[in-house]
Amino acid sequence: MHPLAGQGVNLGLLDAAGLVEILIEARRSGAGPGAPRMLEKYDRWRRSEAEVMCRGVHGLRGLFLPDELGPLRRLGLGLVARSWVARETFIRRATGRNRNAPALARGVGLNRLLHPEAG
Repeated sequence: MHPLAGQGVNLGLLDAAGLVEILIEARRSGAGPGAPRMLEKYDRWRRSEAEVMCRGVHGLRGLFLPDELGPLRRLGLGLVARSWVARETFIRRATGRNRNAPALARGVGLNRLLHPEAG
């Protein structure tokens, strides 16, 4: 992960939240925390999220390097700035609040994850 935009830290925090979710699921299903099925599920989930973010940051970096892309860059940033849908999409992805984000990142409390019948 290129350090542009500081997304490495965000991904690390989301990975930790995702691991909590997988461990709770393993506990609930009677699988051990190191069950290959659970670890593979975690790996697929978080790797796919990291890949999307890495590709996006790499693409942004590519847009900001050549000076010749200045007019295109200004046009694209202007379009995003004027579109609340585009802005919200980028913000949700960068902050880990997209549909595929761990429940903790989406505001679900740990107590509710541990005891869904109580909530």
